[in-house]
Amino acid sequence: METERTRLLERRMETDPEVIALSKSIVDVEGQLLPLARSYQASLRKQKQEIGSQLAVMTARLDAFPGNAEQGGRLLREVKRLSATQTALRTQLVQAQLNTVAEGGDVRGLDVARVPRKVFFPDPVLTAGVGLGAGLIVGILLALVGGSHGRYFEDQYAIERSLGVPALRFDPRTPLLMAGRAAVRTVLLIPVEPGVETARVAERLADTALARGETATILDLTGPPSPAPVGASIGGIIARMEKEHGLVVVRLPGLAADSTAAALSDSRAVLLVAPSRRVNRRELVGALDTLRRLDIPCAGVVLSDGDARGALAG
Repeated sequence: METERTRLLERRMETDPEVIALSKSIVDVEGQLLPLARSYQASLRKQKQEIGSQLAVMTARLDAFPGNAEQGGRLLREVKRLSATQTALRTQLVQAQLNTVAEGGDVRGLDVARVPRKVFFPDPVLTAGVGLGAGLIVGILLALVGGSHGRYFEDQYAIERSLGVPALRFDPRTPLLMAGRAAVRTVLLIPVEPGVETARVAERLADTALARGETATILDLTGPPSPAPVGASIGGIIARMEKEHGLVVVRLPGLAADSTAAALSDSRAVLLVAPSRRVNRRELVGALDTLRRLDIPCAGVVLSDGDARGALAG
């Protein structure tokens, strides 16, 4: 800025506005340099004080190192000396004991061992009580586990608790009502085990529907397959019956039969029929798993003895 002002003075007067402005700028810059220098000086002093404090701390620690090292060496020598002394004393003690044994010194027993008259442990009464209590608890636990994970279901309540599906014991005097009956036009009766008769359950379902003022029919597919007309199928026969009756009950031979595969549909509820005494857990769980995989609704499980009253007509 001084150089620029000198160049301007070669061509202009000191009263020229540009020269005056440049001179003012020079004065302003000079005025800013002094506070900046003072601030920088204060910062340097502060840094110097901090570095001095850190240096003093480090110097104090370094001064303490020789003394600590000397004290550690002294303690280490003391430990070694005491260890040597202890080893020597133990050696003398062992040697004295050996000398006593070899010379036959005055050695005698201080306490006389006596055999107790009664057994201190195990106490028969306490042991028997603990054994009976533990056996009772273990037996109850085994009974509970066997009841919930055993091979058979004993009643309909065990089926409902374990599988979460409705279950009831067949009673010819009690009507069979279906949950969500308004959306079900066809009920497929499938036995859980071979040899379980579904005739009585089918009759009771039809009688209940008739008592409610609905038309009902029973289609028996448990026998040997009969020749069907050309173009006819089980699904078509059931669909035609659904149009003619309010409830169609279809008796099927089993879940693995071809007729069952043809009749299954997500719009037809399946009612599983099981023995009334003991139900095989594996068979029932397998049937429910198959229905769930196929997305077939299960209306529940009926425990039936299974003797038909007579011939069924559709």
